[in-house]
Amino acid sequence: MRHKKGYTPMVVVMLWVLTGSSVWAVHAAAQDHGISLPAALDRVAIFSTLTDAEKQVLETAATLKKGAKGEQIIFQDTAMKQMVILLDGHASVRVNGKQVAELFGEILLGEIEFLDGPAASADVFLLSDTDYIALDNALLKKIMDDHPRLGIPGHP
Repeated sequence: MRHKKGYTPMVVVMLWVLTGSSVWAVHAAAQDHGISLPAALDRVAIFSTLTDAEKQVLETAATLKKGAKGEQIIFQDTAMKQMVILLDGHASVRVNGKQVAELFGEILLGEIEFLDGPAASADVFLLSDTDYIALDNALLKKIMDDHPRLGIPGHP
């Protein structure tokens, strides 16, 4: 994770830079973005080990969206119903209105809420136009139950 000032803030913000070290599940309804949902899933590092058939299963929980500069995609103190993967994003993380991090690249947001269920601990605003994948938490959990290989290793 690259930060504007080169530091890593200790904020539980539901952030995780995708490293390809874990495999998550996804569902999708593609919109006209110049990129298809299958192509977007192919770009995401954590899905690189999945077969085409497994990615098709994930498409049932994912929606490809076009985010606009200035758009707020996560709201502090609000329960999250989805995880978000910025495909090549630039985002600002703010706690109580104060910027605590500036993120670049392929970023997963909302995984802490997916795993543990708390409300979002920060606001997240897009600092550039970017495509992103929204992963419906309820559908994703069902997929993980039905297809254990698409789940999180070691997670019940």
